Amino acid sequence: MTDDNAFLYALVDNRNRIQSALHKLYRLLNEKSPLASSPRGQLLVGIGFSLWRAVFLAKSTRDWEAAGEKAEKFLRHVIETNAVSFETERSHSDWCFGYYLGSAQYRIWQMNDLLKTAGESGLDSFAQKIRDEDAASGPNMKAWESAFEAFDRAIDLERTIPPRDK
Repeated sequence: MTDDNAFLYALVDNRNRIQSALHKLYRLLNEKSPLASSPRGQLLVGIGFSLWRAVFLAKSTRDWEAAGEKAEKFLRHVIETNAVSFETERSHSDWCFGYYLGSAQYRIWQMNDLLKTAGESGLDSFAQKIRDEDAASGPNMKAWESAFEAFDRAIDLERTIPPRDK
């Protein structure tokens, strides 16, 4: 399988995974209505949205220099046009992917802290893995998959916590 075909396979597979996880979260929010308006519920929605958006932009490899060049061009585009489309994000994916991945990671770390407050520690190893990988450069899809695993685990943990603790 060529590198491009391997990427396309991973892209389709991971888009399916995030869509399924978003649906699982949607069902959970409907089953436990107080969760949707709680901080943890809002974090879960933010993580899910960020990962959904990031997976479409994951083709490149994390590289600070390339991201810096794209950040400057992206900012200029925003200033000139006052608009950002998906095509704009794709053409600046070196930076935009990092933005959405960082958003998901930040929310995962916050979620982990809130779960600890509720007496849960099931995200600790996932949060630490993301911290370790965040400092390294490497394939975007690998970083996305680590964040996705934490998101999926957080949804499963929420299912086990009684509504009063939300």
